[in-house]
Order: sequence, then C-alpha cells, then structure tokens
Amino acid sequence: MARYGTWSPIVGAALIGSSILMTPNWSPSQSLIALGSGGFSAVVFNSGLLMAGALAMLLAAGLFEYNKGDLVGQIGCGAFLGYAFVTCALGVVLIDLTSLQDQLIAIFFILIPFSTAILSYSFYGKQLMKFVALGAVVVLFEVAPWFMGGFVNTQNELLSLIPFSIWQIALGIHLYGLKED
Repeated sequence: MARYGTWSPIVGAALIGSSILMTPNWSPSQSLIALGSGGFSAVVFNSGLLMAGALAMLLAAGLFEYNKGDLVGQIGCGAFLGYAFVTCALGVVLIDLTSLQDQLIAIFFILIPFSTAILSYSFYGKQLMKFVALGAVVVLFEVAPWFMGGFVNTQNELLSLIPFSIWQIALGIHLYGLKED
C-alpha cells in the first residue's frame, strides 16, 4: 500500500502543474481550485485530484495497518483517510456540484494539519522522533495560512500543501521499508 500511496503527492503535483501550464489566463493570485473550472485543463486538474486522493487512500490503508492497536494512531489515520476522500470529492464537486466547493475546501485544509498532528503524536509513542519533529514543523506550515488571512491564493495553499506532501512521501518511504510480521 505504501509503494503506491507514496506517489499521491507526486502524481497530484504533476497533473496540477500540467493544468497550470495549459491555463494561460490563470494567475498565482487565484486559488488552485480555479484550475478546475473549465476546458481540458480542468479535466487534467480534476483527474489529478481524483488520482492523488485515491493513492492517498492506499497510504491511509497502510497507516491503519501500521497503527493497529493504537487508538490515537487510528484516529490520525481516520483523519488522513478523510483528507483522501475530500481530495477525491473535490475532483468531482468541481465538475458537478460547485455549491459544495467552499465547504470541502475548508474541511480539506482542516484535515491536513489535524491528521499530521495526531499521527505525529502517535509516532511519539513509537519513538519515531524524526517523524515527530518533521510532523511538528509541517503542522506549523500547514496552519500558517490561517494566520495570514486564509487560503485565498496559490501561495498560501502551497505553503500548506508542499510540507504536507514532503511529510507524506517520507512517511510512505518509511512504511515501504518496513518488514511484514
């Protein structure tokens, strides 16, 4: 599960980057979600959300297995799985149900730091101090846009998403390297 789930942020970034290149009238002062509103670039963007979310679900399944018997870890995994579901939902909502878009975006940017913080706390109990430290730094970046006026432009969104992606990749690589019992 970690083998494929680790690719989630990479696939998402590649398809979102492709969508940016295909949308000449898009500006970084807009939200990334504006890329999902029309034309073939919107199909690429929305597909990127769907693929990244589906791959994140695989990583969430691996995290559930890894945190078996750890209630705090399971709660963090549930929040991470929620983030993955919301990512997929955004890929669909942007196409058909734009009225739900704002609510899903708010949930998305709440679940990111929540899942990171809870899972990092769980890693503290497992003595995985490098993931605890990385998680703490990532949470600071994830909540920084809340204090900077919200997630209304690409810079604020990327301030949260890039550290989360790095954390997700590092975690996936760690899980992939573990031996099964």
